[in-house]
Amino acid sequence: MKNILTLALFATAIALFSCAGNQEGKTGMTAAQISEQDALFQSVMVVHDSVMPKMGDLARLAQEIRKLIPNDATDDETKERAYAIVQKLNVAEENMMGWMNQIKQPAALRDTSSHEAIMQYFQAEKSKIDQVGKDINGSMNEAIQFLNGFKGAEE
Repeated sequence: MKNILTLALFATAIALFSCAGNQEGKTGMTAAQISEQDALFQSVMVVHDSVMPKMGDLARLAQEIRKLIPNDATDDETKERAYAIVQKLNVAEENMMGWMNQIKQPAALRDTSSHEAIMQYFQAEKSKIDQVGKDINGSMNEAIQFLNGFKGAEE
């Protein structure tokens, strides 16, 4: 009886130690797959981190343009263009906020998704955040050009 108990404890200990700290045992993924997922996630976050600081600039530019719109000296075409640029700035900001609210961390996906599905998810997220970055940069550039042109026309 003592031998059976010792053998059962030994088998349990081996089973526990073989899975402890081994992500593959927990998620069914290898360390290389986890590393690949983390690297792709980090490339997504690099884009996010490059455009996130511009969020305040979006709001500032929109506010500057809004101040110009009620100007009686501004013709209707210029007002329409100003409204369109403010709309682009607002959409770029909303898209960034929406993207940030839905992005998932790699660890949160590993219990329910395959390696291939996680990689596809982060490749799609990379495309989305790339587009968000283009929208932010494009709307900001358009706003700056508009403001520079408007200021130049006033002088």
